[in-house]
Amino acid sequence: MNDAQKILECISANPGLSDRQITNLIFGENYPQQKINAICRKLAEQGLIIRTMRPVKNYIKNSDDEAQPLNQINCSPDKSSKERTKSGHPKEEDLIHHLQISLNRICKSEVQIKQNLTVEELISLKSAVSSINNFITYKLSLRFVEQLLNLNFITAAQYGAMCNKIEITSSNANGFDIVFNGDVKILAEVKGTVPYYGNRYGAAQQKSIIKDLINLCDGKAKSKIDYLEGYYRFMVMLDAKQSKDAMNSLIRSKALTKIHNRLQIVSDGKFSKAKINIVFIALENDSQTLK
Repeated sequence: MNDAQKILECISANPGLSDRQITNLIFGENYPQQKINAICRKLAEQGLIIRTMRPVKNYIKNSDDEAQPLNQINCSPDKSSKERTKSGHPKEEDLIHHLQISLNRICKSEVQIKQNLTVEELISLKSAVSSINNFITYKLSLRFVEQLLNLNFITAAQYGAMCNKIEITSSNANGFDIVFNGDVKILAEVKGTVPYYGNRYGAAQQKSIIKDLINLCDGKAKSKIDYLEGYYRFMVMLDAKQSKDAMNSLIRSKALTKIHNRLQIVSDGKFSKAKINIVFIALENDSQTLK
């Protein structure tokens, strides 16, 4: 996906973004915005977006007119964006359009989503997303334990016991995702979180990750674990594109100032009981190691 396409997706999901806000989402807060300024102006010239007068804000243009791709960059919208039905509710259309983009990627073909989805249909979609999240957490948990075995951090017997614990634990159980009280004591929170835009997590994603990191440091109210320092504590993250950059940025944020020195991203298997060990695991490669 090139920069122009990233811009179109950002604006589709968040209508009314300024050039500065788009730059922050795609490249980070300290990145110069001139590049985004230039691309947005070209997108507006081609009729793909609407730019307001100062203060400049950007919106996807709801138009059935054909727009030619920009010279040297492929920024034409997908077919679905040209065929969107005008319901009189731009935000609703943008949300449906963003959902359709996601489904198209999964199905690798054009997916038609009807307008005016019922509440029951939306609830079914939400339930499906929840099931997908639980499935990713389950797969990541098994892969995490497998890599602990590969690193000789746990024995084969401990590996079997941990896998069995993962299998019988409910996806919606209170407490930590993984709790193992064998000779090697392990606590882990497992998250299949992928940065929404570029190298930064979205606000809701940040809130969830920060909450889990603080819980690993200080404990959970519903957890019966009294002595956290006796455990190796892990934050297991899905190794997705730019996820490490997003985590590094989050760790340096003001929200984690109080526990910053208790966090470490581990790339060499040297885990510490004194810190929260943040590891990244890719699901698509069976030989992937913790990093």
